[in-house]
Amino acid sequence: MSDPANRTAEAGHGIPRKSEQLIDRLDWNLLRTFIAIAHEGNITRAASSLRLTQSAVSQALRRLEKQIGYALIVRNGSRFTLSSHGEKVLRLASDIYGSIKAISNEIESGAEEVGGHIRLLTLSSIESVTYDTFLASFHERFPRISLEIICIRSEDILSSLQKKTANIGIGLCPRALPRIGRSLIMEQSYGLYCGRSHRFFGKNDISLRDLAQENFVRSEADRIDGLLSNITIFRNEMDFSGWIAGTSCSIQEITRMIVANYGIGCLPEHIAQPWVDAGRLWRLPPASGITTSGIFLLWNRDGRYSNSERIFLEQFQNHLQISPSSPDSWAANTTSANTG
Repeated sequence: MSDPANRTAEAGHGIPRKSEQLIDRLDWNLLRTFIAIAHEGNITRAASSLRLTQSAVSQALRRLEKQIGYALIVRNGSRFTLSSHGEKVLRLASDIYGSIKAISNEIESGAEEVGGHIRLLTLSSIESVTYDTFLASFHERFPRISLEIICIRSEDILSSLQKKTANIGIGLCPRALPRIGRSLIMEQSYGLYCGRSHRFFGKNDISLRDLAQENFVRSEADRIDGLLSNITIFRNEMDFSGWIAGTSCSIQEITRMIVANYGIGCLPEHIAQPWVDAGRLWRLPPASGITTSGIFLLWNRDGRYSNSERIFLEQFQNHLQISPSSPDSWAANTTSANTG
């Protein structure tokens, strides 16, 4: 009769399973690097966002693939896509990231005075009385909560929220998205403008047909699948066929290129008006404007929030409910916002 201990060994008891071995040796920093690679879609950009060398990021990816035992990306020249295993690892790694962030919730909850850190993704150059008033009152009430504001494009903000690599953001979100909550901070109307050196500057008898062949300066979000697709649709419907002479995600740089006569372009009316008053921009048709777009407070409905993040979000939502944006008030309350 065989020894019971041998039967146990033969059955696999006492021998670490592959999943247990993976848990023992898996490095969280490798998962964090992989999240950045997937988010940026590019090794070089991931290295830049993590402040690492490209070689270090590539080595981290290879180490993670070796530890997991599967290829996580499928390379196609200079580009890559996530493999099926890569998609699964990204989803699970994002959940792990959210869980790690939630640890601070337990740490902060026992403190007499609320403290902590908030990471806020936002468009650059937003100037809003409503927003500024909230930040001032929040800091006065919770002085031990620090705030880190990271300025990126709206598309990247939404991507980060959906992937659970961030919980709170401020940006464009023209339509409802799964798992993303939103509250309007301000609404802005867009008009069409040219610079002082343009041949249409100062002329009142211009028609939309006259503009069809003009070079154009546009936002990165002004494309058919972008967050300012209404502007793209307007250009297509009006048969605008001019060359795209300039592109930027910054409203300041778009304005700069229009003033420099790279082409005509769309700007929020309240941002363009001071330039019109100074004689550096000229309003073009249509007089009724092109479209409207809102700037929203955004959050992940399924996010795992720290205590400080939860307080910030609840306080901001309450502030917006008592300080609503309206067509009559937004122009007075805002002066500048990034377009992307």
